[in-house]
Amino acid sequence: MVKRSSGFEVKNHSYDPTLYPAGKSIFSILMEGNWITGKIMERDSDDYRSLKQKILEDVIGALSERFPQIRSQIEVTDVPPPSRCALYRELERIV
Repeated sequence: MVKRSSGFEVKNHSYDPTLYPAGKSIFSILMEGNWITGKIMERDSDDYRSLKQKILEDVIGALSERFPQIRSQIEVTDVPPPSRCALYRELERIV
């Protein structure tokens, strides 16, 4: 079961137009999760794919409450495994 926390961090990457084509934008969303569950499920399994889809739907649902048109504007999504998120955080700390 995916529990919705009190919130999540949304980062708009509009400050760097080299990241996306004209007329588009990129948002990254960081939310707390259960690292242990993620590590256990970080295999190529139906349960893991199902959990990722549930997380994605929960996040889009929450964003839709504030921005009702957002669902139709989303073209690409990615729900990375916990290990990739940890790597990104470590790189942010170094850079």
